Amino acid sequence: MTKVSSGYGFVALAAFCWSLMTLLSKILFAAGLSPLEVSFWRASFGCLCFGLHAASSRALSIRPSHVLLFMAWGMMSIGGLFYVFFMSMHYSGAAMGEILLYTAPVWVAIFSKFISHEVVTKQRWLAICIALCGVVCICFSGGSLQTKTSVTGIVCGLASGFCYALQYPFFKHWQKYYRTEVLYTYMQLGGVGSVALHPFPYPIFGTDMACHSDDRGLHGLCGLLGLRAEHEAHPAGPCRRVLQSGADSGDALGLPLFGEISLP
Repeated sequence: MTKVSSGYGFVALAAFCWSLMTLLSKILFAAGLSPLEVSFWRASFGCLCFGLHAASSRALSIRPSHVLLFMAWGMMSIGGLFYVFFMSMHYSGAAMGEILLYTAPVWVAIFSKFISHEVVTKQRWLAICIALCGVVCICFSGGSLQTKTSVTGIVCGLASGFCYALQYPFFKHWQKYYRTEVLYTYMQLGGVGSVALHPFPYPIFGTDMACHSDDRGLHGLCGLLGLRAEHEAHPAGPCRRVLQSGADSGDALGLPLFGEISLP
């Protein structure tokens, strides 16, 4: 198996594991946890998973200035991502939130063109424009909760796509110097810090927390494999399109299990 084909296989696996977040996050919302609480615990378990992986390879020791930089970037690209994404799910539904999250490839294509100087053809720009037209139609469809259009849900969903895309130009540069699990450990730690700045009750671990621990652990470890292969083997744009299949899987879970409607 070539490096390219194995990379796409890991990315597809990461997409499936990511889609499980939709199911388990909705369960936590139904149990009474707020988007802020779910964001905190999700970032915490992610930091733990990546930290253990980095510690096993004895790679956690890096320059203090870089630790602060990675944490600062993670406050927006991790903590900000989780919070606005879960807010979008809360106000517009899981399926709607997943679709708006995956406007991230639009930003990745822009970053790839103007920051990484990758070639983005006219056909790809046309595809991006068509996709944006579809997003506009979806935004005014009322979401997947069968309610009126939520401006908060739409704005948070679009913001989650931007925050998610911020990770890729950052990785494009820093993976030359550090392993993926090291970068994500400190970025997740920054995400934990940014969410923890907002006061909220810290629940005692129980069934719901254990359930989300399984979700984040699975996504964290499999996502690590996918992201490592992705950044090593492919340009950002094509891999984002493969990883976008996670939105389709998330919709497939959200629609039948939570009574959400199919979006046009």
